[in-house]
Amino acid sequence: MLELTVVMAITGILTFFLINNFPASKIGLTDSANVLVADVRFAQSKALSGATFKGNSICGYGLHPDGNDPAKYILFAGPARTAMGGDCSAYSKVYDDNSEVWAIKTIVAKGVTFQKPFPDIFFEPPEPKVYIDGQPDIAQVAEIIIQSEDAVSCPPSSDKCRVICVYGSGRIEIAPNNSCQ
Repeated sequence: MLELTVVMAITGILTFFLINNFPASKIGLTDSANVLVADVRFAQSKALSGATFKGNSICGYGLHPDGNDPAKYILFAGPARTAMGGDCSAYSKVYDDNSEVWAIKTIVAKGVTFQKPFPDIFFEPPEPKVYIDGQPDIAQVAEIIIQSEDAVSCPPSSDKCRVICVYGSGRIEIAPNNSCQ
């Protein structure tokens, strides 16, 4: 009986230390980065498929940081093609009064926020063409940096932040070593 009590005490102590030392913030950041990448890819795939929004053919889909909350972002649809006279070239390709909010999302993990506002990312059908802050330059890269609340900066290989890269070519990834290249 004494041996069983000692084994249970040792197991309890080891479990306590393992649970307290488990890097929950790293998992929260990884989950949040994966959800954010999935949302960017979803907007891209909606533009690629030419999906309608509220029954209308639209000029594209995008993401915009919520200026009121550092843990939120807006998924939006561009204006209806009919509202633009069938020609979307006059649309600015950034979130504005002509845009329709399709969802307002909050970063998954508690205590994780955007390090700074990211540029608007917009996908225009049918290719889809990628616009970063309204510019269609294929060489541009949008960096979306999310960080835990105790992070001060985002150096390479930091476990307190994640960098999501959206390239003008359409590639979307969680950056290895927290750097888009």
